[in-house]
Amino acid sequence: SAVFVQVSLMRTTVDENKKFAEFIAHKLNYASTGFRVCLLQKGVSALDASGNPFYDSDGTGTLLSELQRLIETNEDKKVQFFLII
Repeated sequence: SAVFVQVSLMRTTVDENKKFAEFIAHKLNYASTGFRVCLLQKGVSALDASGNPFYDSDGTGTLLSELQRLIETNEDKKVQFFLII
């Protein structure tokens, strides 16, 4: 017998992405060990890539820029951006 699964997706807003960035940065800023945050410059999933239904350069840009701004970095704690072609 076939199983049907229904999934609802929604795009996060600029304001929601600011809140996500604050939450993530807060957790990382209290980390007791080093870390590397690796972010893709053109989106965080295939769904929000340019030309796809969830593409929102402002939303994605806000998340990435806020993470870079809010995460306290040093020699052991870094934020890196990657461009995947």
